[in-house]
Amino acid sequence: MKKIGKVIGIIFGITVVVCGVIVISGYIGERNEPDLATMQAEEKNLNEEISAKMKNIDLSNFQAEDLDGNIVTQEVFSKNKITLIDIWTTDCSPCIEGMPDLAKLQKENLEGVGIFTVCQDSAYSEEAQKFAKELMADNDNIPTLIPDKKLMNGLCDHIIAYPTHLFVDSKGKVIGEDYVGGTSTEQLKAEIFKRLEMSEKNKK
Repeated sequence: MKKIGKVIGIIFGITVVVCGVIVISGYIGERNEPDLATMQAEEKNLNEEISAKMKNIDLSNFQAEDLDGNIVTQEVFSKNKITLIDIWTTDCSPCIEGMPDLAKLQKENLEGVGIFTVCQDSAYSEEAQKFAKELMADNDNIPTLIPDKKLMNGLCDHIIAYPTHLFVDSKGKVIGEDYVGGTSTEQLKAEIFKRLEMSEKNKK
């Protein structure tokens, strides 16, 4: 009887331990599960922060060099109805992976649409400039600017995610919202056509 009691005691003890482990595991699992409401709130805050920064973008009076040493000013916008600006950095994988799509879009030569990129870290890194030149040589030599102080303060300092695509009218005003993240050629074209419609409506 004593042996049976001891066995029962051992079994009971093991059962308690196992149940305790299950309960603790479930509690930890619940704590690690993403809170949907929290995630939505964080996304909303991020979007509001991005929108607030976009309102302060100033594309006037800059004099930036492109990768070939040519001076580019705000007059570049007057050549087209809409200009797509891709702001990127050389340590951003999605930025680099998206360049072939941007090059393909440039080759389509859409009427009234200009394209150029701004390589933010090329402003303070010769290595970044070298990398950007090599990258653009493989991607239809997309015009790329090295931001001067004015362009850095008026544009780059307001960007919090890369790549960011902006759409600017002929007067240098941002049209619509920015477009963040890697995109396909067709997605970019769709966004361009939206901005063209918005630009035409704004004239009326």
